[in-house]
Amino acid sequence: MNVFRVHDLLELRTAAGVKAETPSLQAALDACLERARLVVVRRARCQAGWVAVGVRGVGREERYAGLVKVEEVAAIHSPESVRAVAAEDSFPAHEALRMLQERWADAPFAWGPVGSVGFAIVSGRESVTAASDLDVVVRVEPKDISREGLSLLQKSLEVMACRVDVLLETEAGGIALQEAASGVAKVLLRMANGARLVENPWGATGVSMREQEVGR
Repeated sequence: MNVFRVHDLLELRTAAGVKAETPSLQAALDACLERARLVVVRRARCQAGWVAVGVRGVGREERYAGLVKVEEVAAIHSPESVRAVAAEDSFPAHEALRMLQERWADAPFAWGPVGSVGFAIVSGRESVTAASDLDVVVRVEPKDISREGLSLLQKSLEVMACRVDVLLETEAGGIALQEAASGVAKVLLRMANGARLVENPWGATGVSMREQEVGR
């Protein structure tokens, strides 16, 4: 049984294995996959035997939602595994990743780069620019983090080479670290069935479909 989690990068066996969620965008989606047979698991529901994925092109305007059959997946690259790969380029986002690898070397949670940096490391393609931010996901399920812990985590992002955006993945869904550490009464919880404001993201109810289990 394979388990696909939100943010995982999937290598595909062929460039024609993804069905566009919007049929009129199929040709554009296919063109992106010709450049790199790599997709990212997105936060969405789908039927058994399929995985909801996102396909990225060169520019920000080239982002497409699709579905891929499980048998088309050749390899899974989690953010945690991508973190272990050396980021040798000199862009600020790569430097920020190296800084974070040092600061979080003994962190008690699993984490890794996503977005353009994660895609570049796995694909080998130049998807990072001098203006790119570093996007990071932190797996904190199933336990919560105290308000003090959130503040310390946010403080560890000070004086970085570029802006660093951290998304905390809980049992119920994803929340932005900056928002969770700010002390606001409610935070935005991102779930497969939509986003909603909650007081306690650690104890929020509802099916998140964060993990799509295959083989049931």
